Amino acid sequence: MIYRSIWRLNLPHSMANENPVHYWRAVEFGGMEVLRGTYRRHSFARHAHDEFALALVESGAVTFDLEGCTHHATPGCITLINPGEYHTGQAASNAGWSFRAIYPDVELVEWILHDVTPRPSGPLSFSRTVVENDLQAAVCFMDFHRSLERSESPLQLETQLLELLTVLVSRYGRHSYSRPRVGSERRAVNQARELLEENSSKNLSLNKLAESVGLSPFHLLRSFGQAFGVPPHVYQAQCRLRRAKTLLDSRLSPAQVAFETGYFDQSHFTREFRRRLGITPGQYIKGAGQLGPRDSLCPP
Repeated sequence: MIYRSIWRLNLPHSMANENPVHYWRAVEFGGMEVLRGTYRRHSFARHAHDEFALALVESGAVTFDLEGCTHHATPGCITLINPGEYHTGQAASNAGWSFRAIYPDVELVEWILHDVTPRPSGPLSFSRTVVENDLQAAVCFMDFHRSLERSESPLQLETQLLELLTVLVSRYGRHSYSRPRVGSERRAVNQARELLEENSSKNLSLNKLAESVGLSPFHLLRSFGQAFGVPPHVYQAQCRLRRAKTLLDSRLSPAQVAFETGYFDQSHFTREFRRRLGITPGQYIKGAGQLGPRDSLCPP
């Protein structure tokens, strides 16, 4: 029966010491990133994901800032973070917190749900950031994540993911959301974004960036933040991180990636990578190395 006490799911072991992080890629879903970890002292620097970041708190408590609001999640809570939403993350107390997370991309979520939900009129997103007291959703999340760990059959995994996403999207989803409006600076701000993406490995100055798009540094800073929710330097750090992951996927060594992406050295790259994602480049490579030929459960 799906409804059963969340406290009987063998939730967390002791967090006396920070446990190793378990990270892998689910080949059944086109390489979807999966994470299970315990953190006590680690603080996630402000970052965003290109994918949805969906997590279940197993024990302890986490606090995080997301787009100007502070959120708090305790055992049994599910956090729903949309692609592109910048957030932090740290333990709410010295006890730390344990969680399980999946990072499905938009294409995968829409593909999984295409026969379940009406055709969306805009981007799919979640309207709730922290889901509390939803036992069915928590059980669905836990069952699916544990099945991923055990490498259950593709049919079971696909069924469980469909069940989980159906529950979450039907209760907390919305089909469109809007960014804060930008005035006549829209073109200049978009040009600045393109320059940051094209030059993610370079140390661009605010003055140079503003001059390139015809705005004053202050005007660019204010308009860019209004348009994208973060200042240009945070956006560039995210672009650099995205490129670093792509290069790691192509089997470049962390030292090579550090050089190619503009980090000072490998230790700087490792430190910044872990600050934002909670894992080291080595752990990321190991997880990516588990991917074989893509199977039939990823969108064509």
